[in-house]
Amino acid sequence: MNTAVLNSDFTGYGAPPVKTEQTEALLQNIACAFFTERGKFYPDKDFGSRLREAVISGDCALAAACAAQSLYGIDGVYVKSAEPENGEYKITVGINDEERQVTVRI
Repeated sequence: MNTAVLNSDFTGYGAPPVKTEQTEALLQNIACAFFTERGKFYPDKDFGSRLREAVISGDCALAAACAAQSLYGIDGVYVKSAEPENGEYKITVGINDEERQVTVRI
């Protein structure tokens, strides 16, 4: 079990932290990697994505490539597609052959 993170902040203020399963925690970490601008995370300049550039260009293939770049090195996790929807990007990821969606608002 892991502590849940909501909007890049730990949940459970004034109450015990919410616990999640490993897949949910991994999805939260993936969303954090997608949202963080590549090169802006001080301890690891290779952490993050260039999704903002893809959003500006409106290119779904570029968005999928930028998302995949941020997941490089994580075994069993890959990007299947990225599609804009209502000012957000819905990114479909495969985690050990299980499809899940991560929504990122940029």
